Amino acid sequence: MTATATPAAEKSIYRPLELFDTDRLLDQDERDIAATVRQFVDTRLKPNIEGWFESATLPRELAKEFGGLGVLGMHL
Repeated sequence: MTATATPAAEKSIYRPLELFDTDRLLDQDERDIAATVRQFVDTRLKPNIEGWFESATLPRELAKEFGGLGVLGMHL
């Protein structure tokens, strides 16, 4: 008998912050911003980060993109 992973187990993604349920501390606007940033990370950063690391470069246009998201700079 061989053990096989179930499709649900294969698709599960470990998200350590879910352990603390931090999203419940955010209001709807903050959750919307977090979702926008997560989408940006998934579509713009994750596909390119390995190449940027290997070439020791970071595209300058990322600063404008971060600024457009409202996440560039210090927030107190």
